[in-house]
Amino acid sequence: MNYDASNPNETNQLVPVTLSADNHLSVVVKEYLSNFLSERTREAYQADFKDFGVFITKTFGPITHPKDITKTHVISFRDYLREKYSPKGVRRNLL
Repeated sequence: MNYDASNPNETNQLVPVTLSADNHLSVVVKEYLSNFLSERTREAYQADFKDFGVFITKTFGPITHPKDITKTHVISFRDYLREKYSPKGVRRNLL
């Protein structure tokens, strides 16, 4: 269940992200972002996902399913971020 800020009686519950054969990366990202109440937080994380996607596509080729993301992808992205950001900035981009 998504949290509806307009309904004060509703409890804040996370929306589960379920992986199945037909879940594409964009669907999983959208489900994940729906767990955040703040529009600014959703926008920041969406920008981080976009940066990750652009980096992965340019470096390794396109990925359409979350199961296709490997440890090598994440480590390469982390190393790329280390060239641009402070340790705090790298951590924020990887969360």
